[in-house]
Amino acid sequence: MFLLLLFAASIPSVFSQDDLKTETIEGKKYYMHKVEQGHTLYAISKKYLIEIEDILNENPEASEGLKIDQVLRIPLVKENKKLHKLNNPEIKGNYILHTIEKGQTLYSLSKFYNIALEDIVFENPGVQNEMRIGDVLKIRVNKVENINKESIAPAKEDGWLRHTIHKGETLYSLAKKYGVNIDSISIINNGLPEGLKDGETIRIPVKILPGRNDIIKADTSVIYKYIKEKLKSGKFDEDEQNPGEYNIALLLPLFIQENDGIEKNKRPFEKKILFDQSIVALQFYEGFLLALDSMNKEGLVANIYVYDTAKDSLQLKMVLAKPELKQMDLIIGPLFLSGFVQASKFALENEIHIVSPFIQQNSIIAENPYVSKVVPAPTTQFDQIAEFISEAYPNQNLVLIHNSKLEDKPIVRAFTKKAAAKNLSIKEINYLTSDFKAIQLALSSNKKNILIVPSNDVAFVTDLISKLYFSSTQEKEIIVFGSDSWLDFENLDINYLQKLNTHIATANHVDFDNEKIKNFIGVYREKYLSDPSNYAFQGFDLGYFYLSLLNKYGRYFSQKYVLFTHNGLQLTFNVSKVSEQSGFENKGFSIIRFENYKLVKVN
Repeated sequence: MFLLLLFAASIPSVFSQDDLKTETIEGKKYYMHKVEQGHTLYAISKKYLIEIEDILNENPEASEGLKIDQVLRIPLVKENKKLHKLNNPEIKGNYILHTIEKGQTLYSLSKFYNIALEDIVFENPGVQNEMRIGDVLKIRVNKVENINKESIAPAKEDGWLRHTIHKGETLYSLAKKYGVNIDSISIINNGLPEGLKDGETIRIPVKILPGRNDIIKADTSVIYKYIKEKLKSGKFDEDEQNPGEYNIALLLPLFIQENDGIEKNKRPFEKKILFDQSIVALQFYEGFLLALDSMNKEGLVANIYVYDTAKDSLQLKMVLAKPELKQMDLIIGPLFLSGFVQASKFALENEIHIVSPFIQQNSIIAENPYVSKVVPAPTTQFDQIAEFISEAYPNQNLVLIHNSKLEDKPIVRAFTKKAAAKNLSIKEINYLTSDFKAIQLALSSNKKNILIVPSNDVAFVTDLISKLYFSSTQEKEIIVFGSDSWLDFENLDINYLQKLNTHIATANHVDFDNEKIKNFIGVYREKYLSDPSNYAFQGFDLGYFYLSLLNKYGRYFSQKYVLFTHNGLQLTFNVSKVSEQSGFENKGFSIIRFENYKLVKVN
């Protein structure tokens, strides 16, 4: 009996379910159980005195196997009320630790746990001679009888990277550090209902391959190898060309020479790495290839030419001098502003439609009807914010706050112009010549206060948001509208943004609850062994939209833009001319807000 008591002294004290914390979700109470190494569905069901079926009904994903750090919703079951008065067993690895209570016998416990008497005795020597109230018995889960293997299968590692939170870290800083999406961090950590806590370990949506310790953010080396093998003098091998209908060129900064230099100078024990500035283009190309695969299944016949532009005007000039370039039906890229301006002149001279994937400035489409740009300009975004506010918050108190910076003035003008067209009354505050008290005086007690802050100034925005959060203005209803650049500000606390009901206009929003997104991530993971970055989503959306237009309307598809809107995985396409002589701007965007530590689309 000594060994049994010694074991009991080394484990945590037991408790009743009345001591367990509950959480109310959609009006229903749950215990929130965090799965640890060795936990099984069977052991968890015994801990909470509930049927396994009831656990699976609330957590259907658990039917595919438990994952370490997964959080399960355990419903409070009324019919087990009498059982709930008992001390709940603990789970330690592959064992259930049962504290003996009055009236319990080895026979009753063997029946309760569906385990043979001899197996209880084997794990707890001496228990057959004496069993006292308060003693702790070990019940070996894999010895349980008459139960399916899935229910006693121990939780496994899910392959996600773990990160221990340090003081001052935010979702933004983590997303930037690991090159992942903010929402995805929140989602795989069950919404982070209590935010980030110093010392807490969370999961990061970056896969670690079995048997390896190195992080696989994106398997861009696979794409790089593919390009190196398939490209000859800037295009694919002739024998891979379809005898086909359309020629499409991608002008991307692949930095072949720089990557070759890294590979040449790499020591034998060093990991394979790629030139930093090539990563964006490679991830974009990954997404584009998946779009091309989808469109091939829909009957698109196209020749794809890929060229390395690096970030060198001379190299780009050499690419544009290639004779086959004049035969293109569509050009995508370059990604950088100076290179795109150079290539767009070539496109104009040869009447070829050219697309900018990332550049925001509308200057690139001026006086060139063959250019289209995917990302709306900041002026367009705030023009659309004014449109949204006029519909969602009519007759409310609108306060426009800016610090009169030169780069913000066009955005302020765009917003005020659209607001005037929509008959919106605005109080304008120049923070450069005023102070925070002016904002407080401008707020209303009986209306919603819509604060529009068209600024990309980190210091100004951070200071303003902090003062709004900590001031007495919290007693008034405030809704803040800001720029998508805020999503990259590491020192903006998500709790502040959520409390102030912050809305952001962005062209790049991914709803990870959407089935299309889940399917795409599954395909991407299978091919590239990681989760897609924003650049991969953008490559897919852009590729699918423009390849669809080409496939449906031919090379002069720009005349059909008004007939073809599209909701992609990340991008929304609503393309139109800015002026009669200009090219085309995509005005599609999402307005998202912070809700339960997630970004939710509201338009």
